[in-house]
Amino acid sequence: MINIVIAHSQASDEVLQFTAIMWIKEFVQLSGRTMLPFASGILTAVLPCLAFDSDTKKNIKETARAVNFSMMKLITIEDDGDLSEGSEAVEPGDGTASSSQEQEIQRKQLDLPSVVDVLIKHLPHTSVQTKVAVLHWIYHLHIRVPNKMFRHVDELFPVLLRTLSDSSDEVVQQDLQVLAEIISSPAGNKLASSGDSSLQVPVPVKDILDSCGSGNNHAMNPYFSKFIVSLLRSFSSDRHHLLEDRGAFIIRQLCVLLNSEDIYRTLSEILLHEEDLKFASNMVETLNTILLTSSELFELRTKLKDLKTEESCLLFCCLYKSWAHNPVATVALCLLTQNYSHVCDLIRIFANLEVTVEFLTEIDKLVQLLESPIFTYLRLELLEVPHNQDLVQALYGLLMLLPQTEAFNTLRQRLDCVPSLHLHCCLDRGQKVGKPEKDCNIHSKHIDFTELLQHFVNVQDQHREHKQSSRSMALLEKSSVTLNT
Repeated sequence: MINIVIAHSQASDEVLQFTAIMWIKEFVQLSGRTMLPFASGILTAVLPCLAFDSDTKKNIKETARAVNFSMMKLITIEDDGDLSEGSEAVEPGDGTASSSQEQEIQRKQLDLPSVVDVLIKHLPHTSVQTKVAVLHWIYHLHIRVPNKMFRHVDELFPVLLRTLSDSSDEVVQQDLQVLAEIISSPAGNKLASSGDSSLQVPVPVKDILDSCGSGNNHAMNPYFSKFIVSLLRSFSSDRHHLLEDRGAFIIRQLCVLLNSEDIYRTLSEILLHEEDLKFASNMVETLNTILLTSSELFELRTKLKDLKTEESCLLFCCLYKSWAHNPVATVALCLLTQNYSHVCDLIRIFANLEVTVEFLTEIDKLVQLLESPIFTYLRLELLEVPHNQDLVQALYGLLMLLPQTEAFNTLRQRLDCVPSLHLHCCLDRGQKVGKPEKDCNIHSKHIDFTELLQHFVNVQDQHREHKQSSRSMALLEKSSVTLNT
């Protein structure tokens, strides 16, 4: 009977369709869990109806929404067990009773493979309401039946990644919530420990993460690393769309749903070995902007700002090594972490870098950030005469790099506010002035800034060679085209 009603629910006639959906609603309310084996058919009937916007189909849409909600309520945590587990609870005795019990359990079993197929089919739907409903279903199933759902995660994972390119913020946000649940679910660890090869992280990536500790993150299953790698590939292959239009939104939402330090550490470790140097630089610029401006990253900024613990110092070193792909982002990170002496060393190296419009634009943006509330503590440190020597020198270094633009005038006006005592006091005495001993952090003293500076130089040398190679290739291609014409 239910199958006949499901068939009529897809009719083009509105009255017939509404009547069929009403019948489905009554069946679900009266029969309860005995409707679970028909869940895929019911979802096929109601999911497209959620897209209706016209007033004439409003009743159909509302009824379909009620059916969808009722079906969700039927699924419980107990459904995550196998049929065999349910039959083990039956007391040994009459074989007929045991068989009857198994049949009763099977009569109320959710046919998960067919439901997953329906959800995958409807996720690329044009309607935002339908896509959000599908994502709610996937999330709900991962909460209620995580162990069973992980058997289908390889089917869902690529579709969920593609959905990140959706034009709707609501869809992307719900999609990220589903992905966050997948990559943090303990069910993934259970499946990985069983030897399922689909959950194994690619060997090169696993070696990278294990060497820095991220591969052993107990809070995440192996799909965490797999997701981060896949996300970076998506950004890289389609960076002019996904990274620029959605990159910041996606990363900010991930930092809300998951641990922001885990996200940044893992991204940094993978970017350190990125072969596409241009993409690595763009990605670091995006991550740096988010780190310095987003409220979602407040705790991470605070942790980095003071470097009070060994853990925070290790995080700084981890980020620094990939931040070296972008010179201005590296300076910003060191300003955030109050390593002003190292900023001076970096700016001296800038004299050997190619100064491009893009490079100057990034410095311009950094100057604007220095005037934001994020760097209030830095501006106040300008008053700490004479202990602000390195900071003042670093800011004057940035000033000398800038052409005489609005950013130049902004920074110069800020430096004009520095107490003039700084210009006379300690330098006349030939003293090396640093921060008071009580302000020096015992953990940050163990950071090898000489090694970090050499790493920065090496990475920038790679970028210079890459640019020269790209230009040579472009000239050869241009010459080839000219000869052919």
